[in-house]
Amino acid sequence: GGAPEDEGTSAPAVRKQLHASLARLQTGYVDVYYLHRPDAPELLDDTLLELARCLRDGAIRCYGVSNYSALQLRALLDAARALGVPPPAACQPPLSLLKTGALDELIPLCAAEGISVMPYQVYEGGLLTGKYRRGAPPPKGSRRDEMPAWLAAPDGAAFDRLEALEADAARMGLDLAGYALRWALGRPAVASAVVGAKNAGQLDAAVAATA
Repeated sequence: GGAPEDEGTSAPAVRKQLHASLARLQTGYVDVYYLHRPDAPELLDDTLLELARCLRDGAIRCYGVSNYSALQLRALLDAARALGVPPPAACQPPLSLLKTGALDELIPLCAAEGISVMPYQVYEGGLLTGKYRRGAPPPKGSRRDEMPAWLAAPDGAAFDRLEALEADAARMGLDLAGYALRWALGRPAVASAVVGAKNAGQLDAAVAATA
């Protein structure tokens, strides 16, 4: 939409978009409501007050943040404390064997604050599933095949890293995807992981890897 509240996480945007989602989902509440990315700092207090109202009304059971840095999450926590409203229950950063930046400051902060971490990109767009091979074209239907702008072609150094990780996985009796998922779930404060799948077999493999 073209209205100001059709993007971002201002209080009017949260109010409008949450109720639109509830109507589409035909439900009275959502379990976790995410702020998908940080918005302007001057909007933060109003956003937190709106989220607190949504919690009181039962429209959401808890809320989380996604794509926040440790500094941005700390600012939100400080604002929540100053306002006397609930803090976020969840944090959704990108995290994988190839992208470990969240382990430096963000995830330790979540662990200290009792915030559950639910990372995405644990397969790094499919790079950590073993489907891409050195010298071979991307498989049909893969992200690299369908949306090359979303996933750069691996270079020699990337394939060196992927092949080393695959060897580590094999020594543990796992395929690369299972190894990547287990690694992510084993990090501090990680409670679950967002896993993309195109078929039931991929979901079954993800579940089996966590057994």
